[in-house]
Amino acid sequence: MHVRRTRILFTAAAAAALALSASACSDTASISSSTAAETTGPTDTATVATAEAITTLAPTTTASPASVPDTSPPATTPAPTPTVAAPAPLVLRDTGVGSYEFGMSYVEVAAGLGSRLEALTDVASAYPTSDGFGSFISADGSQIFSAPFGREACWSDGATRSDNLCLSFGGPSASSLSFVGWHYGGRSLLTGGGLTGGSRWSDFPEIFAAGTAGCYNTSGFSVGDILLSLESTGALFGSYDESGVFIGPDPAPADVRITWMTAGSTAGSTEGDC
Repeated sequence: MHVRRTRILFTAAAAAALALSASACSDTASISSSTAAETTGPTDTATVATAEAITTLAPTTTASPASVPDTSPPATTPAPTPTVAAPAPLVLRDTGVGSYEFGMSYVEVAAGLGSRLEALTDVASAYPTSDGFGSFISADGSQIFSAPFGREACWSDGATRSDNLCLSFGGPSASSLSFVGWHYGGRSLLTGGGLTGGSRWSDFPEIFAAGTAGCYNTSGFSVGDILLSLESTGALFGSYDESGVFIGPDPAPADVRITWMTAGSTAGSTEGDC
């Protein structure tokens, strides 16, 4: 009886030990399983972080495009446009017209004006007879001039063909002529004082003086060395009696206007009415 109890006790103790051992193994398995689970999470995170770090730290290289040589021409600054001086205005002066002075050759003056105005006429004349006072008379006796040979060339003033600027050239021979005078009856060209064909006494008091006689409805006066031919469209000009006393009245200033202007030497008529 005593031996059997001992075996039972042993058996019970062994069973208890076995149970305790099984429980410990079960706990260990659980702990191992949990540890494995916990280890898996951080391991994955570390792996991702490491990959990101590698990606971040890896040098980035970008392929540069092949260099293409610039074949366009270099920029250049355009050359400035040369300034061409405008020709001098054709001011009517007592020593010439514009930049053309008395004494210049026919060839030079005719070429210059021909490039600016429309040529109308160009007539050569001879004055073979001396009048004994420094002037010369045409063969038919109707014209008188300051040289034995002359030429009158006319140009349109650019307004109408009837408004002519005529220049006189004279000299000792037909091949040696120089600019000696001009006359003008148009209304486009002006003197330095603003006079032109049609200018009225009422606007330019200097073109006539009260008490100056005329020849019916025409008269003459000078401004400087420019001779003015005047016309009255109203009353006739006054005259002088036998003793030289002026007989008036004068025409109204608004009725007296310039018809022609002359400077220098030009051919004129040997006959006169007044």
